Amino acid sequence: MIFNVLLIAVVAIDVQQTGSFLQKDIDLPEVQHEKEAGGGYLEGSPMFEKQEKLAAEAAKVPPVSTTMVCIMNLTVQYFFIYTALLICQTVNQYSNNGAKNAEAILESAKSSVMFAPMLSIMFLGTRMRALQLSQGMPDEHDLPQPFVKTGMQMASWAVLAQCVFSIAGGIMGMGKEGTGTVEKALAACQSVATLTLYVGFSMVGYGAITMPAPESLWGDSAPGVSPAVACTLNLSVQYFAVYLAILLAKYYSDFANPVGDAKASLDNIKLILRTSESTVSFAPMLCVLFIGARMRALQLDPVAGNPQPWAQNCFYLCTYAVLGQIALVFLVPLALGGKAEQGTMPGPRDATGKETTVEIEGDITFKCEQKLYQSIINICRYTIMLAMYGGFIAVIFSVIVISAPPGETTPPVSSAMKCVMNLTMQYFLVYLALQVLLTVKELSDGETGSTDLLKKCLLTVYTCKNTVMFCPMLCVLFIGLRLRALQITQQKGNPQGWAQEAMFLSSYAVLAQLVLAIVAPDSRLLEKYSKSKGGAGGQSMWLIFAKVCDTLRYVALISLYVGAVTCCIAVFLITPETADGSNGFLTGLPKIPVVTNPIA
Repeated sequence: MIFNVLLIAVVAIDVQQTGSFLQKDIDLPEVQHEKEAGGGYLEGSPMFEKQEKLAAEAAKVPPVSTTMVCIMNLTVQYFFIYTALLICQTVNQYSNNGAKNAEAILESAKSSVMFAPMLSIMFLGTRMRALQLSQGMPDEHDLPQPFVKTGMQMASWAVLAQCVFSIAGGIMGMGKEGTGTVEKALAACQSVATLTLYVGFSMVGYGAITMPAPESLWGDSAPGVSPAVACTLNLSVQYFAVYLAILLAKYYSDFANPVGDAKASLDNIKLILRTSESTVSFAPMLCVLFIGARMRALQLDPVAGNPQPWAQNCFYLCTYAVLGQIALVFLVPLALGGKAEQGTMPGPRDATGKETTVEIEGDITFKCEQKLYQSIINICRYTIMLAMYGGFIAVIFSVIVISAPPGETTPPVSSAMKCVMNLTMQYFLVYLALQVLLTVKELSDGETGSTDLLKKCLLTVYTCKNTVMFCPMLCVLFIGLRLRALQITQQKGNPQGWAQEAMFLSSYAVLAQLVLAIVAPDSRLLEKYSKSKGGAGGQSMWLIFAKVCDTLRYVALISLYVGAVTCCIAVFLITPETADGSNGFLTGLPKIPVVTNPIA
């Protein structure tokens, strides 16, 4: 034992004095590294290439997500169909219905792309859930789940298939009596596409609800679904459930061909469902507002950001207000023996000069034989409507007043969110004006002197309603671009300056069309009136004014499309270096510091 201790002591002394114990003679080359003070290795240094390689990997822009690819797909479909429809309507307006058949075909195809805004918003909500659970790194954790991405693709391409089959069926059946084999085959293909759409929608909804939280980030304390996403999913289910019921009723009517009392009952159900369709027309715009408010909160607090508690309560208030209107639609005819009717109003005159009628989205008239029930239903109806309008105004207010956590600077509201609020106000103000006019009409009960004025006002608001139909899809596009900018800049970036200007261009183009629709008279009617009066000077001036307004309206429409296309291009061109709000054609847009370490 003593010998071992002595041996260890001798070895330790030798190592300390000479450092040669167990040492091999190795000829190491001398390497010199050149570095800049406060910076990295300089060019020519042995570590320079490795440094640049790591920097390139850190600055690598993540690919455009499946969510955004599908949204771009749906956006192109939506604007293409509506553009073609507006062109046909313009041709019909100035050529005595020269494109009447084409307009009828596109009207049928329009019923397919009406799913695009709601699908896109649902995709955005799912993507935001993935960003929340992955703490901004969804690709590293493969979120959303692969089957959810597949569902998004299925639903997006199913909408396109529906449009193609609808247009092809309309062309094949043009001028024919009855339905041939080809038309039946195309109708069957369209039904398969519809089924695919609903399967894809179900996959996305199920995946959003059951999306797993990475254990490496959250352990066993995964956060629940945020109120914004929960309300978006809720409204999506309401929206698609109503249209699914309408589709099933149509299929039953086509294949079962009921008669007698069965047919009367089915017709009543169809009327109820048709009225419900008008009710859920508010869902897309409400959802896009919820998602925008949630994005604003995440901008201020990327990990635990949520709108104010009272704002989240307003999410639920608006959501269940829509559900309450659907419940009233079913309650009146089925439980109270009353009748729910779709509101109509005078529409544009046809080629023969006959006045047409058009349905009004969101207008539901409840009629009951019992006066007491009728009064209660009207009170409930207007209470629900006021709740919905009050809720969405409160959500907009919450976006403006929300602040960053204590000790941090609150950034200004983004251009995307400003445009979303702008379009939301336009959308709901048009429908509010419609509701006010309908209430006045109901109270006036056809009194002499007020009927003509109400008809003119209703026709003007109907024209405005056709203008704001672009609002939901534009909002989805703006929020998608904003989400892309945040994704690649650690929740700090902004779209390119020129892309933000394109957002404002589209938003104010819609507003310009609204103003022109209100102040400008119908040039065709004025021209006919002027000819009937022998071309009086005053009427000629009004006619010139009307035609100038028509021209400005189409200029605004073109501006809207230019802005939308520019935003689509910006999604694919944005990089961390350009996601700072700079490079705009105008001044005044805020520029933020460039983030060189983006989220992968």
